[in-house]
Amino acid sequence: MGNFDLEKYIVECIDDAISKGWIKVFFQPLIRGISRKVSRFEALSRWQDPEHGLIMPEDFIYVLEEHGLIYKLDGYVIEESCRQFRNRINEGKKIVPFSVNLSRKDFELCDIFEVVEASVKKYEISREFVIIELNEDAFNQDTEKIKEKLDRFRNAGYQICMDDFGVGYSSLNIFKDFEIDEIKIDMKFLRDFSPKACRIVASVVDMAKEIGILTIAEGVETEEQSRFLGSIGCEMIQGFLFCKPLPVEDCMKELSLKGIEIEHPDEVKYFDEVGSINILSPASLTRVNPAGNTDMPVESAYESVIPYAMVEYDGNSFRYLYRNAEYLKTLKVIGYEDDDLNDISGDSDKRKLRKAIEETTELGSCYSDFTINGYYCYFEARVVARNFDRCAILFSLTNSNKDGKKVKLEKLDASLKHLYGIYNSVSMLDLDKNFLEVLYLRDSEKRDFESGNIEKLTKQFAENYVYEADRNNYLNFFDTSTLKQRIKQTDSRFINAYIRTKTLSGDYTWKIYLAVLVASDHALVFIRNADNIKSTELSAYQNYMAAVRSSNNLGSELTKELLWDNLNRNTSLGVFWKDKQRRFVGANKKFMDYYGFRSQSDFIGKTDEEMGWHVAPEPYKRDEYRVLREGAVTLRVPGRCIAHGSIRDIRASKMPVYDNGRIIGLIGYFEDVTEVERDRVSKFDIQETDNLTGLLNTRGMMAAVSSYKDEYDRRGVDFAELYFSIDNYQDLISQYGHAFGDEILYAVGKKLAASFGTSATLVRYSGDDFLAFTQSGKPGDIEKVANKIRKLIMDINNVNGYSCTLHPSVGIVRYSEVKDLNEMHRVGFNRMSSERLKNKKKS
Repeated sequence: MGNFDLEKYIVECIDDAISKGWIKVFFQPLIRGISRKVSRFEALSRWQDPEHGLIMPEDFIYVLEEHGLIYKLDGYVIEESCRQFRNRINEGKKIVPFSVNLSRKDFELCDIFEVVEASVKKYEISREFVIIELNEDAFNQDTEKIKEKLDRFRNAGYQICMDDFGVGYSSLNIFKDFEIDEIKIDMKFLRDFSPKACRIVASVVDMAKEIGILTIAEGVETEEQSRFLGSIGCEMIQGFLFCKPLPVEDCMKELSLKGIEIEHPDEVKYFDEVGSINILSPASLTRVNPAGNTDMPVESAYESVIPYAMVEYDGNSFRYLYRNAEYLKTLKVIGYEDDDLNDISGDSDKRKLRKAIEETTELGSCYSDFTINGYYCYFEARVVARNFDRCAILFSLTNSNKDGKKVKLEKLDASLKHLYGIYNSVSMLDLDKNFLEVLYLRDSEKRDFESGNIEKLTKQFAENYVYEADRNNYLNFFDTSTLKQRIKQTDSRFINAYIRTKTLSGDYTWKIYLAVLVASDHALVFIRNADNIKSTELSAYQNYMAAVRSSNNLGSELTKELLWDNLNRNTSLGVFWKDKQRRFVGANKKFMDYYGFRSQSDFIGKTDEEMGWHVAPEPYKRDEYRVLREGAVTLRVPGRCIAHGSIRDIRASKMPVYDNGRIIGLIGYFEDVTEVERDRVSKFDIQETDNLTGLLNTRGMMAAVSSYKDEYDRRGVDFAELYFSIDNYQDLISQYGHAFGDEILYAVGKKLAASFGTSATLVRYSGDDFLAFTQSGKPGDIEKVANKIRKLIMDINNVNGYSCTLHPSVGIVRYSEVKDLNEMHRVGFNRMSSERLKNKKKS
């Protein structure tokens, strides 16, 4: 068939091809480079014609665009993709987001936003699972119109991807004028894979990361290409190396055979944060590969000159997520062929590096100088993402002796360099000019001190970082009006003070501050962790503490040990305590009796997850991380646990345990809500608000609705109940977990309360079922309230940092219809269920 005949056939048969299923929707996976897991799929069309066989996209897409028919194809692909993903959800199978390709013509030929919205609503697909791909050329034509329509997609919660970046006439104005979430680099660059093409790709990734745009490379066919893309930090890769476009089930089988897993929703935010780091940014791109040298791997040729690595630490072991050639080269120079951070047996120097990384997980960032195999090294690190027990740390390890220049050492005074090395920070005080100059920093001291006015800096530092009981001691130590005299009056010619100082993790740790005169109007101040000082050197601290203690011996027999022992044995609360890894260390008798333990060995050393007694462990796990990492105190957090074979409702409270200001664990207690409420009910009114959403609960509803009914009985003022729930609530729980479900309900409650104010009575009835009561005015007013509820809930696009789309159903009933409150609830529920059924029938 000639080109003209094929074009005519395509135009005449497009409707039949869609209605009779000749056009198939295939899917090709996009692989996240850092995890080698499937992060999403791209929906692609294939025309399997009964008469002409396979017609490729390059043969029919441009024809449909030329004849103004492309919107039919794109609309069909969108709906079919949503339908197939809804089927997978209904079957309990894993899903990830998928992208659909739109043509510039779609924006001219139809309201493409409403076309997409119709399918998303029909099949109850969350908008964050649909990515809109638009060819680069579309951004260069009718800029204002395209921008307006793409903004409509983004404001509704869809992400926008620019496809085929680099194939057309790209303009940097696109990134200035449009809000683009990601770009897909055209496969032609990788097909060529010349040094120049690779340099361009690296530059594109560098630029995109700097402005917060995710990068995807398509057309990846070899491991060499994949390694190169990983070395420059390209987040996602797509190509035949992993899987060609296939029907979704065939695609899943192919991935399974290759051992490629589907990314779990809990990992998305974590890996997005890790992937957003621009590993090329600290220095300009340097071509390491000299001209004519073909032996060097291409992935080593376009990297930062900074020795960078990124590791993932789960509390026990390390896994490299990324390391560049300069980092490996640095390790080799300082004497390590092996970069395994898990094997540190008998290697004290490698242990220093591992310890610095471990400290970073606690502090959030770390700056340190140490020697490894005789080389003076500078270590700088920060946490870039956390995911429960996992933590991703980006760090650099610089060899200061590189090329014999001893860059770092030359900056240190030769006579003081060894002294500097044992202190956290060294500062010079100019007592005449009242100026503090920082000479040396390491670890968390980088955020502790800056150069400037002594009085101003020390006052700010005292308020922000010094333990309250130690602030006067700290300010007195830095009092410039008496400092010189105080030093001269001592036999040792220096003064010191022991002061609890806050770390980045929220702990307070003892530090020794030492000041010594080095000139008539200059003093050096050295700061060092007190827990590194020999016990014999702590006498000054002990004397200081003895001086501030009261000499009053009243009640001295009531020691802390006796008080704790008696409280622990006799309290009605179940008390427990854990270490910093959330492992049980001990518990009181009430705790053991409640769970039926015979001895503490039944639970010591285990976490809640290992015990398996919480019905939904995520909320408690999340709270414990806040307690241990941030010093938070959580009070009466609701939850459910299993005790003596039954499910019990409890409320747990937890708080950090400090040792001289440093968090070393947590202590907590719980109440059995059933027992507590039974005791309270005879004395107090039961709570009328829902703890999770802040709305009324069923008891509060009864009191509120009685007022509406009273107005109806006395004055004939009608009122209405709107019974509504979230159709895809269970789908979201199955994807993200029950803790996320609680976050959804909380978000819905806050959104409704903020919008309705006092114009409606809002109730969380049960589960994800809600009620709204309002007096009935003009005809149509209640329908407007129902539409307002639908819109408010559907406008929730982000919950606790995760994108989502909620699909509500609403049932309306007026009291005058039934004249009975119980019947009112029943009718409202049935009408809500009918609307939900209609929505499902559309799919």
